[in-house]
Amino acid sequence: MPARTDLEELATEQRFGEALLGALRVLSQGAEGDPNDIAGALGFLRKIGLEDTARRAALQMLLLGRTA
Repeated sequence: MPARTDLEELATEQRFGEALLGALRVLSQGAEGDPNDIAGALGFLRKIGLEDTARRAALQMLLLGRTA
């Protein structure tokens, strides 16, 4: 999963809180969201060391039917 460049830029600028909130905002959109954005947000979480969080979010979306 490629990480989203806008989130990576925020993290590079030491704006981790904004980057994390941005990733969570994308994930919260669920089925209404762009699948590429969701994949990017999950990739970003993995890239910053939140592998378990990314995996849990992906599983939850699959189990609840919140994917496009």
